Amino acid sequence: MIPVDPVAGATAPVPASLPTRVEPASLPAAAAAAASAPTVSSLGLFLSNLVLAQRNVRELAANGGDAAAFASAAQQLTANVNANAPPALNSVLFAQRPVLAQAGIGVGSDGALASSEDTLNAAFRAAPQGALGALENTIGRLAQAAQGLLPAEAEAGPAPAPGPAFAPSPNLAELTVQQRAAAERLAQTRRAAQEALADNALEDTQQQRAAELRVAELRQLESTRAQDLAAQALAERLEAARRAAQQQAEASQLPSRSRTERAAAERLDAARQLVAQQAATAEAEDQLAARLALAR
Repeated sequence: MIPVDPVAGATAPVPASLPTRVEPASLPAAAAAAASAPTVSSLGLFLSNLVLAQRNVRELAANGGDAAAFASAAQQLTANVNANAPPALNSVLFAQRPVLAQAGIGVGSDGALASSEDTLNAAFRAAPQGALGALENTIGRLAQAAQGLLPAEAEAGPAPAPGPAFAPSPNLAELTVQQRAAAERLAQTRRAAQEALADNALEDTQQQRAAELRVAELRQLESTRAQDLAAQALAERLEAARRAAQQQAEASQLPSRSRTERAAAERLDAARQLVAQQAATAEAEDQLAARLALAR
């Protein structure tokens, strides 16, 4: 029996065709763009800062505030927009340019905000409520527009899965973990933004109801004052009419009273004259009696 060398005599198996290793430089362009664009964290930070800025402005409006606190809130908004606002919000900033001017904030041609303490203080001192209202209006519009950008980024965030002919490389696996973490951060940011917007909507509703109640109370107070003034005017007219009637009655009774008084005065004079005559007669009789007595 002839020995057969198992290594030389056996037919070497043909290895299956292994996939070519995908180098990091040959990754799909979409996956590379998703790995390098940190839009999720920047937009989430932008929204969170907007929510804080809105609360600060509302607290200032409720407490009256001062120029220094307003300038600080406006500068925080300026820094947040310039650092974290996506370019898609430039159209909102351009539309808000006249509104922001009331708060002492300028909008550049590239959408960047510019402000200084002097302009902010001057705007607040000129019209405090107008400056605070302009700031709150701009924050609300930016928050609405930024909230609308979240679904679009969620759809564009995950990278396309690799085809079945390619084995996942360590770089691609690491990229998938990063995208998953980014998606989780985006979901948390979306939930926080939605909760903040819901809280703001509830606060807006409560403030609106309180304002409506104050308006109703003011109208009731004004109506009560108007009724009081009308009642007072009516009482004054009635008093004036009573006085006029009394004066007219006294004027009509004056001639008859004068005639009666004259007649009484005449009767009194006649009585006085009669008493005087009787006294003179009695005196004459007394004198006559005295003379007769002396003559006797």
